[in-house]
Amino acid sequence: MSLYVRMEGIDKLGDFFVNVKENLVNRKTLDSMAEAAKRLVFERTAAARDVHGAPFKPYSKQYRKAREKRGLSGARVDLKSTGEMLGDISTGSNPDRGLSTVSFNDGKSAFKAISHHEGRARREFFGLDASGQEDIERMLEEHVSEVIKDAH
Repeated sequence: MSLYVRMEGIDKLGDFFVNVKENLVNRKTLDSMAEAAKRLVFERTAAARDVHGAPFKPYSKQYRKAREKRGLSGARVDLKSTGEMLGDISTGSNPDRGLSTVSFNDGKSAFKAISHHEGRARREFFGLDASGQEDIERMLEEHVSEVIKDAH
């Protein structure tokens, strides 16, 4: 006496994987992840907090006076002297590489950002904290789940 088990539908697995592969990495998803990361950087910077959640170090007395002379706040560190540096942040994606980017369009703005990150005042604003990373990872997980669900 024998018991036979037959696996059916294996021929459909190839179509499933092709569907997942075609829909998993796409520009729309990569762009939305980059835009979310950019928004998180902007929100935290507007709240005058660094990547670690600490308040930005105050401006030096000399710089504070110079800002006030131009009609800008000297008390609140917001990294918006001209708006150039933060306004120069853009997003992009490369679906062929599965890559999202948040970067500076201009070398001058990138230099300013590096100066904030590594300078005497150390105002590390350009990056994601653990919570921000989790938000982006959650977006990716939701997208993967949706693609797999729709591939059936």
